[in-house]
Amino acid sequence: MFLAPTLDSISQQKLNEIKDKMGSLERTLEEDVVRRGPRKTKPHKSRKTSIDLPGEASSSESEGPVPEDEKALEPTPLAVVDVSHEDDATDDMLDLGIRVGKLRMTERIGGFFRPKMSEELGAALLNPKNDHRTDEEKAAGVPQLLDDAHDFLEPGPTYIAPGSGFVFGDVGSKRDLIDFLPTKDVGDTLVNLYHQNAHFLARVVHWPSFQLQYDKFWTAILAGMEPPASRQALVLSIMFSAVASISDSEVTNIFARPKDTVQAHFRQGVEVALSKAQFLRTTKIETMQALVIYLIPMCRDQMSRAHSVLVGTAIRLGECMGLHRDPADVYGLPPLECHIRRILWFQLCFLDFRTAEVQGPHPFIRREDYDTKFPSNIDDGDLVLGKVEETLTRFTDMTLSRIRFECNEMHRIIWYDRLRVEKKKVSLTHILGKIESFRKAMEAKYDPILDTSIPIQHYAHLCLRLLLMRMCIMVLHRYVRNLGSELPARLRQIVLSTGTSQLEAACELETAPTLGRWRWYNGTHQQWHTALLLLMEIYEYPHRREADRIWKILDYVFEPDPSHSRAQKARTILNAVRDRTAVYRDIRRSRTPMSIRTEDIQRIYKIGIATRQMPQFRPAPSRKSLSGKPAAPIVPEEESSSGNGAGAKDSADKRSDAETESWSFEKPQTFLIEGVYAGKSMSQFPGWGTKQQRAYDTSLFHSQATTPHLDFSSPSESSTVQESWPPFISNTQVHWQPAHQVSTAPIQQASPPVKVESSSQQPQHLAPPSIAFAPPRTSPQDDALMSDIDWNEWDKLFPPDQNAATLDSLPSQPYVMSSK
Repeated sequence: MFLAPTLDSISQQKLNEIKDKMGSLERTLEEDVVRRGPRKTKPHKSRKTSIDLPGEASSSESEGPVPEDEKALEPTPLAVVDVSHEDDATDDMLDLGIRVGKLRMTERIGGFFRPKMSEELGAALLNPKNDHRTDEEKAAGVPQLLDDAHDFLEPGPTYIAPGSGFVFGDVGSKRDLIDFLPTKDVGDTLVNLYHQNAHFLARVVHWPSFQLQYDKFWTAILAGMEPPASRQALVLSIMFSAVASISDSEVTNIFARPKDTVQAHFRQGVEVALSKAQFLRTTKIETMQALVIYLIPMCRDQMSRAHSVLVGTAIRLGECMGLHRDPADVYGLPPLECHIRRILWFQLCFLDFRTAEVQGPHPFIRREDYDTKFPSNIDDGDLVLGKVEETLTRFTDMTLSRIRFECNEMHRIIWYDRLRVEKKKVSLTHILGKIESFRKAMEAKYDPILDTSIPIQHYAHLCLRLLLMRMCIMVLHRYVRNLGSELPARLRQIVLSTGTSQLEAACELETAPTLGRWRWYNGTHQQWHTALLLLMEIYEYPHRREADRIWKILDYVFEPDPSHSRAQKARTILNAVRDRTAVYRDIRRSRTPMSIRTEDIQRIYKIGIATRQMPQFRPAPSRKSLSGKPAAPIVPEEESSSGNGAGAKDSADKRSDAETESWSFEKPQTFLIEGVYAGKSMSQFPGWGTKQQRAYDTSLFHSQATTPHLDFSSPSESSTVQESWPPFISNTQVHWQPAHQVSTAPIQQASPPVKVESSSQQPQHLAPPSIAFAPPRTSPQDDALMSDIDWNEWDKLFPPDQNAATLDSLPSQPYVMSSK
């Protein structure tokens, strides 16, 4: 029998179907092998450092799909990751942000760029539902915050700027070590101060090993020989950190000179020594230690982008030296060298995260980029004796640094988990559960070995509490105000409880007498941003059960007039933050991303304030108006000296004359002053009393002509050869004062203030030209309206009896940290 030369159509169709099924089966098997392969080999290829952290096991990708009831949750669109600036923005101003009381804010809050912060606060202040002042207080106007409003852009005492020529080698490299080195007695004093004030907080060196190096250093000096450049850099960096850690009076007692001068002297000495040690291409651990110790006192509460750039350089140097690979598993190094390299790497991880929070946009170091283990929790002396087993039953020299390293790694996990929540790859319940698991494990691990009667252990306990309480705020702060429904009471209670506990720990770190030795380093743990979040909450809902505790914190952070009511104090603080952020944003000329649409901002505003009409604003003067006729700023009706009649007519005539007068580059202050406040003294403005909140003329910063008059200090304009930097703010800072304070002499060609609809509205030159709208101010909703949480899982993590849904009128209790 022979097969037919061709198949009929039916047989051919069946054969094709069999081939298709075979091909489909082969593809399925291939995909299954590819999918299973990485799971089997991944543990052998690399190791995540954070696998040592409690709760990390639950962060695998096999945690299942996001529940349907969480897919509708979205964070506020007003906070974004990236920021851009206009090309004509000035680089002659330090990018340190603003200061309000103890709060220091850059363009970022909680690591996110909020370009409309001043508009958000302005819209919140316009909502009559949130204004709980009495009629008498409303009539009296908004009082002035007690802090000095004229230096809110200036650097604080903890700011240390790197040298202008440090990276490029122009640091006076021809100068000798003797130009910077103090006497041996003074040097010994500084080294002892570093050991007491900085070594246990921000450990970088193995102290017994450094003492041997320090003795060799002075032996060479006294013998007339120059020590190695790397050792010079290490010794001078420790002396520099010691000076940064003590008060002005202590520095004066030791050197008989101001602290700024002495600190700048040692800073330049470190930079010269690092330059001689060729730190940009070094392979020496000693040079790397000197660079990290040099960066630690700089990267506290006030950092510019210059600090972020230097930290990025240090990270790349560390990776080139192999610090991101575990020295024992990869290189087989001895225990002492392993310990030092691990400490160095995790200090770089901390500096990386710290600069990312302040200047953004995100941490350079990712968890999958390294496999270095945590340094062992042991005493320095144990390594000298050859003991490498870490202890879990007592406080050691390494315990405080180990607490900070572990919490910092959890913060890094949360940073990227927030992005996973936005992409719907993980649920919010999962992230909060991971945080709670980590908190309980850390308390169970460290609370039994911390004796709060011992100052350094008390400091460690407060640091642990503060760093743990930050975590929930990191996740939830962008959901407090959003385009969706009201945040459920349970989640809001977590924000209030953890935020209050965090700031109470921060206040105790600042005020406890026994902890004064380490107060200089507190700015690295937090920058009081949570205080602004709690202030907004307590301003809208003044009867929260945490109100008393929160106001103790706010009084400490912002220092308002204690004689005023809470409603008046809250409005005073918010006014100050609004006005100062508007000024800073106008100077920095940051761009608003297209993702922040006006329609969305209006939607948020209409949700919160459905019926209130917005006053009509005239556009603020722009750069285009400098060559022509600048528009006068808008002054509220209650602040105008004459609202009708002959006074108004005369003012109108004067204004028409002023509009025909060209603006002068030689007299930029006439841009707003001559045309608006001519012939009027401060007393002639009812709204500008001594208690009136100061406001800043943002229009003055639109002018390019003002640039030559501004003499901001920046790395590009200062020389490290000098003992200290020139003044950060020039004498022409008078142009930053409120318009009515610049000149009170009668000036011709005046024009009247323009009236607006609301008597409580600030002048146009105190607010941004375009008004964004407040976050939602809806009445509290039931939990069912919040499609965010799997409440069955939530109740397992946070028992209802400990997190009651009722927020108001309950006894105030601190957030208890237990190891149960």
